Amino acid sequence: MKRLPAFLSMRTNALLFSFMLVAVPLAGEVKFYPFPVDFRMSLGTPVFFFFLLLLDKIHPIGSGLATGLCVTLYRAGLETSFSAGVDWSSALSHHGPAFMYYFVYAILFSVLRIPHMHDKPLLIGGLAVLAELGASFAEISFRTDPRAVLFSSSYWVEVAVIAVIRSFFVLGFYNLILLYQVKWAETEQRRRNEQMLMLVSSLYQDSVHLRKTLRNAERITEACYELYRELKNEAADPKLADWSSRMLRIAGQVHDIKKDNQRIAAGLSKLISDEKLGEYMGISELGAIMIQANRNYAEAIGKEVQLRFVSDTEVSVPMYAVLSILNNLVANAIEAIPKSGTVTVEAVQDGESLVLRTRDDGPGIAAKYADVIFDPGFTTKYDNSGQPSTGIGLSYVEQIAGELGGSISVEPGPGGKGAVFTVVLPAAGLKERK
Repeated sequence: MKRLPAFLSMRTNALLFSFMLVAVPLAGEVKFYPFPVDFRMSLGTPVFFFFLLLLDKIHPIGSGLATGLCVTLYRAGLETSFSAGVDWSSALSHHGPAFMYYFVYAILFSVLRIPHMHDKPLLIGGLAVLAELGASFAEISFRTDPRAVLFSSSYWVEVAVIAVIRSFFVLGFYNLILLYQVKWAETEQRRRNEQMLMLVSSLYQDSVHLRKTLRNAERITEACYELYRELKNEAADPKLADWSSRMLRIAGQVHDIKKDNQRIAAGLSKLISDEKLGEYMGISELGAIMIQANRNYAEAIGKEVQLRFVSDTEVSVPMYAVLSILNNLVANAIEAIPKSGTVTVEAVQDGESLVLRTRDDGPGIAAKYADVIFDPGFTTKYDNSGQPSTGIGLSYVEQIAGELGGSISVEPGPGGKGAVFTVVLPAAGLKERK
């Protein structure tokens, strides 16, 4: 059994402490009298025990002092208000022993080290019963000669049974709260992991584009330098000599840009490789994350899109690469659907290959665009201001699929409605690195 530090800041402890000082006296009015003396058993004890378990930043003895004082004042106030001829002095004398009950209970709670036995709930319950019996005896000792009831076994058996019931009922309720906390923490951790996965997947996509830019910059630098050398060989012509110098400067500037991008790429690669989410994930789990993220995206752009993911395999896949592929295809499908529609993603094992198929019931792709749809920069999408999109989504998907040894194709949906994108990824490209 654990405490609840995740829930309880110092401010929360203070609020709970204040609530305890009100709740325990009120709960103490639900009572009965087991002994032939003015000693009550009430709901005040289990409520007090529950708060002692919760309050991890306030010492139990301090809680016992404050609670005992509040209970005594509350009961004395009730008696002076509703009993004729009773003054405060006699009322406080009458209810003063109740202070000793909560004070002794808190002392025993602390001395028996109940707060430190988080992993032994049965022992906590047993010690709480002992603390209740000890507190009961302390109060009775202040009310009357304890020998008058000490050997009344029938009364003490009744008190012990009630103490067992109350203590273990409180422990059960407390553990229900702990269970809720664990489930809440797991849900929050899963949500944070999914958010991090989506973020890193986006960074992975950016890093792929950056690597492609670096390769282009390298080729441009080499071409500029070769041109510089050719022009330099024509040194007899002053104009060509000037051009060669300018070309060398351009080559140097491109080289500087490449170096800057290399540092950025190195940082992104380290960030991605340092992630503790793992590099591989089951396709079904990855698909569920992708569906939730794109459901939020559809809602954000004001579209009613039903998203479905079905899989007949639990193959493990490189999650950043595959998630980037699925996100691009599904986001494109959502954007293509005018107002409402359906997008279905299938993951099918076909021999040694994993087939990812995305279907939508949007307007589809015109036949004239079939040959250029994967070209970098091609787009048919424009925002509200008339600005075109970057046109790199599908070319990126084709590039990533190619790096995994696979391919992508597109065809019209059933009846010519919508589009079906099919990504085939061979087992060799999906093989998990050890």
